[in-house]
Amino acid sequence: SYLPLRRLHVYMRGVALGQNSELVEEETWVSVQAISERLVAEPLTAVVCRLSAELFRFLRNAFAGDPTNSETALSRRKLLQNVDYLIRALMEQRSKEPTDEEATVALRCGLQCFGNLVASWEASRDLVWNLTFLWSTPIYPALLSSDDSTLRMYASMLLHGCLLKGALLRLFFWSPCTAEVVTCLTRMMADVESEWSLFLLEMFLTHENSPVVFGKLPRQARWVVLDVAVEQVQKKDGQAVHADFLDHLCAFLQREFEDVVAVPHCIEEGKLEPIQVSKMLNVLCKASCNANFSNLIEPKQGLLKATLGVLKVVHLLGKSGNNAFTPAPKLDDLVKAEEADSDVDPRRNFKKELVRLVGNMSHRSRANQDLVRRVEGIALLLDVCNLDAKNPYIIQWVVLAIRNLLENNPENQEVVAGLVNKGVV
Repeated sequence: SYLPLRRLHVYMRGVALGQNSELVEEETWVSVQAISERLVAEPLTAVVCRLSAELFRFLRNAFAGDPTNSETALSRRKLLQNVDYLIRALMEQRSKEPTDEEATVALRCGLQCFGNLVASWEASRDLVWNLTFLWSTPIYPALLSSDDSTLRMYASMLLHGCLLKGALLRLFFWSPCTAEVVTCLTRMMADVESEWSLFLLEMFLTHENSPVVFGKLPRQARWVVLDVAVEQVQKKDGQAVHADFLDHLCAFLQREFEDVVAVPHCIEEGKLEPIQVSKMLNVLCKASCNANFSNLIEPKQGLLKATLGVLKVVHLLGKSGNNAFTPAPKLDDLVKAEEADSDVDPRRNFKKELVRLVGNMSHRSRANQDLVRRVEGIALLLDVCNLDAKNPYIIQWVVLAIRNLLENNPENQEVVAGLVNKGVV
């Protein structure tokens, strides 16, 4: 093993190029481990980076082939510890010299090496997790925020492979850096299309501690998580989003809405986070019409009452003058709104989504139907039933909500029958 590094590089390159899906011989394992021990003893020069890359390529290809190779490597713990040491050394080198191409290439191969190992041999996940996350400073925050998109992708692939084991996912949620990692994943989602970061965010939403971490995320990271949640709650899988996460959204919106009802002018002063509230409302609207999640939302009468209260506030505010909630009743206004790309304004669709949530929560729920009647919500819904370019299809959603409120409810039917027509809607 004390051959010149350049000769070792030539040897290792030949071994890496010759490795395919076949079983690795014991003699080769002995040589590879000896080379890894030589590498960790050397300063990180360009030739050490190149030799490390060839070592990682050999292991990457071996782990992608015969599963016995992964099992053998797991029994050679010192070899895997050396791989972890080299990965960390390469990360430190890149932090000093971000343009160091040799270190970047070697680091990519190292992450692929571990990624293939955890994918091919489940028993390796504990050791790789301990090496990369538990026994020393976690490598993921730095890698997931790297300026190199390939490094970010390989790091997210490795993290996903480890967290497929439920016990490790639980450990991840107890880590001080969980919020930082999730924030990095949301940035990856926002900047580029990354399937591994999406898979990880979907996994995040299935855990009972997701609300705690969600509350620690910066604003834009929460928006991305909510966008993922919108897609998840539409799936047939009732485990796609944990009940505690939906409970958190319900409780948050109820508090926010109750504050608006108590101090109506706060909605004009921007104290309500419009984008976050709009996205949360969208998640609950989607969830409340999915049989797998509707039973979680339907019993929350405090949320229903607060939603009607906010609907009344914004409706009266829109009537009081020219503001963001003033309806745009003309068809010309509708065309102008579409041409102006009004989706940029989070208050667009707000009234419609409030109506939608009320309608969904009232579907075949006698308790909620009666609550809406008691707080005079039926008349309120009919009053907002007007053409509004800022709330497309609000008339149709009101009609559906009224239909749900009247179904098998004679008292509500009497309320509507007793209303007086005062003009064209």
